[in-house]
Amino acid sequence: KPPGIMDKKKQTVKTTKKGKKSKKGKDDDKAAKEEEARRVMYAEIMEKTELSEEAIAAAHKDFKNDYPKGGITMDEFMDQSEVGFLAESLFKAFDKENKGTLDFLSYMLSSNVTLSSPTDKLDWIFTAFDKDGGGTIDVGEIRDIVEALFKMAGIDEEEDLVVACVTDINKAVDSDGDGEITKEEFVKNALKSRFLKNMLKN
Repeated sequence: KPPGIMDKKKQTVKTTKKGKKSKKGKDDDKAAKEEEARRVMYAEIMEKTELSEEAIAAAHKDFKNDYPKGGITMDEFMDQSEVGFLAESLFKAFDKENKGTLDFLSYMLSSNVTLSSPTDKLDWIFTAFDKDGGGTIDVGEIRDIVEALFKMAGIDEEEDLVVACVTDINKAVDSDGDGEITKEEFVKNALKSRFLKNMLKN
């Protein structure tokens, strides 16, 4: 029986030594997994934005330097965004878990959303001003849209002009006259409003 006890001790010693040796292996595994995750992330960004791997790597380096905690807040995102008042809805659309920050992947995808056509812009405008996410907007929210567009364009918010533009848009988009405008109604009919057509042509 004593030899049997010795065998057990030997096994214990071996296991401990193996555990110590595997720490480097675990570190290597972690590095390999991180590298694989980075490759997958870069591939997704390249596919969805048409950016080169070099451009993404450079942006990633800048992102890590600028946001060492790993995320950009809504205020920071809005400060450096080029899409004006639509920045908030872009941020919210990509902050799906309501964390209040975007990681690098979400940041890159949100920063490269195509808002080139009027239809793209109308879609985002609707999302931005459908504050409760109920799928409809009303006259009050149309007024918010008009005021935001005025600010973006540097137009003085004269009450008569604001009211005229709100009326113009409401008449164009509320096709069934029920006072509640769906996204489909808004996107389909908004360009019948001369005000919106002029604002979104650039």
